[in-house]
Amino acid sequence: MRAWAFLVVAACSAPAPASADAKKEASMPDLSIEWSVKKSDGQLQIAYTLANHSKKPVFVADVMVVGGDPAADAVVVLRGEPGQVRFVKGDVPPLYSKVSARSQPGLRPLAAGATVTGTARAALPLKESHPVYHEERELPGPVTTGVLEVHVYPGDVDQVSTTLANGTAMHWAKQTAPAPQTVRSAPATLPR
Repeated sequence: MRAWAFLVVAACSAPAPASADAKKEASMPDLSIEWSVKKSDGQLQIAYTLANHSKKPVFVADVMVVGGDPAADAVVVLRGEPGQVRFVKGDVPPLYSKVSARSQPGLRPLAAGATVTGTARAALPLKESHPVYHEERELPGPVTTGVLEVHVYPGDVDQVSTTLANGTAMHWAKQTAPAPQTVRSAPATLPR
């Protein structure tokens, strides 16, 4: 199978689409994201590097928990602008379901002047989906481009800690914390 890879570098000053959640989010101008996407084994594989250019630490909220275990490659797929899809690593509410308790992603520290890497996988054909809540729906029309969004919190965000059943120690932003901020890439053409 032939694999195509695209690399995009962007500062996060690009505006987010006007969704209900995006309106609550602010961008982080002192962070940047590089990402690549390739097609392999019936899925899109995403790799990214988040860089903190500020003098303050932040926490990256990209460790989703699926079925009680950390799922490093889990990503929420959402419709974006016409012909575009949003890949979101972060705190996204259920798309269609009503739940009694939200499942927030775990936090990873990102020191001032440092970088952190991550990955994601999205099944093909692409569908609007939320892996945490097992939701899936067809996207309206074909998509040819994508953007990657990663949620972050300031380094002083109040946290709670828990140990998962498999022994993994996790840290979360408290429910009372302000909404996460978004680092958003520039659009990239998706491989066919």
